[in-house]
Amino acid sequence: NVAKHAQANQVNIRLSQQGRFFEMEIADDGQISTISKVNSGNGIQNMKMRAKRIGAEIHFVQDAGYRVFLRMKRL
Repeated sequence: NVAKHAQANQVNIRLSQQGRFFEMEIADDGQISTISKVNSGNGIQNMKMRAKRIGAEIHFVQDAGYRVFLRMKRL
């Protein structure tokens, strides 16, 4: 999705364990105007639904690109 929709040049993926939690962050430097078009689709809603199914919190941030944060209790 980053390559297809955001036209990003760089993507950073961070996976970490913070105490009893697993965290994942995916950040890119994509075009915000292009990303806004993506928000009108089902992708974000599908990610929210899937996060809820596994008991995770998910947040989306648009700033100088796009970031997705996911946090859940470790298994």
